Amino acid sequence: MDQLITYLYSIFGTLVIGMYIPQILAVLRDRAHAQSISLVAWSTWTVSYVVSILYATVVLKDWPVFFISLLNCLGCLLVTIIAIYKRYKTEIPKN
Repeated sequence: MDQLITYLYSIFGTLVIGMYIPQILAVLRDRAHAQSISLVAWSTWTVSYVVSILYATVVLKDWPVFFISLLNCLGCLLVTIIAIYKRYKTEIPKN
C-alpha cells in the first residue's frame, strides 16, 4: 500500500505542476489587468508551499516531496508575480 501511495503522489504531484501552465498563459493573455486572479489565494498557496518545502527538508528529509513542493511553489509564485505585475504596472481604467 505504501508503494501505491508513493507512486500516486509522484504521478499526481507531477501532473499538478503541469496544470500551472494553462493558468500562467491565461494570466498572461488577460486584458482585464488580472482582476479575476485572487492575489490573496495565490499568495497563500505560495506561502503554504514554502512551508511544505521546509517541512520536506527539515522534518521529513524527503527529496521527492521537496522537489514537488518546490515546483508547485514556483508555479504559484509565477502566477502571483504575473498577476501583480499586470494589475499594478498597467493602469486600470476608472469608470
